[in-house]
Amino acid sequence: SRQGEQWFPIADHTNMSTYKSAAVFDTLSKRIETEPELAKKVGGVYQFDINGPNGVQSWTVDLKSNPGKVSSGAGKADCTITAGDDDFVGLMTGKLNAQQLFMGGKLKIKGNMGLAMKLSQLAQTQSKL
Repeated sequence: SRQGEQWFPIADHTNMSTYKSAAVFDTLSKRIETEPELAKKVGGVYQFDINGPNGVQSWTVDLKSNPGKVSSGAGKADCTITAGDDDFVGLMTGKLNAQQLFMGGKLKIKGNMGLAMKLSQLAQTQSKL
């Protein structure tokens, strides 16, 4: 094996509920149903690769199609985001800062950086001031 490489087993879908991120994707799915304009605002497809207790689990968030949708598993994405389970939940609930996670190497982005910048529109708003 090559030094410094990390291998993560691919998670099987039966263990998805052990990922805290699963609740975030459930909430996001409901939000996309109630706010179809979100797909128009974002206009792209994300793949989220979440490192969790059972290896890497992927979700695809399609905000290019109308209506948008969230599905488990990898898909053809314009932007791929990789993060740890806790870091992703913190990011999407507004408890952690995307820029700090990225600079600390805890958030990796591949593909369309413009879509990465729109990630905050998917995060749950804590409170509107």
